[in-house]
Amino acid sequence: MYVSMIIMNVYNFVFYFEYLCLQIMCLKNQSWSTIADYSASISELKKNPSALIEQSDGEPIAILNHNRPTAYLIPAKTYEALLEKIEDYQLGLIIKERQNEKSSAVEVILDEL
Repeated sequence: MYVSMIIMNVYNFVFYFEYLCLQIMCLKNQSWSTIADYSASISELKKNPSALIEQSDGEPIAILNHNRPTAYLIPAKTYEALLEKIEDYQLGLIIKERQNEKSSAVEVILDEL
């Protein structure tokens, strides 16, 4: 059951990652769209970062330099969850890799070791 939950999280992460890649490709094509509902200039960020975070209500904030997104400010919980999703994704890859190796595995009885 837990493995299937990991795999579901991995697939969700892959779809989100593909979405982010598409956004990055848009940025490279000079289409300066952001993937955040909130944005602020670097000057605004310097003035009062706490207020920006409160105003965004936990949503990502696009930090703009000359009206172009240069960074995204995300809450610590979101960042931690993202790292956890990445770890789940990596574990899912290991699971798939090991499932492919299962046919070449040697069966061993623990009592005989």
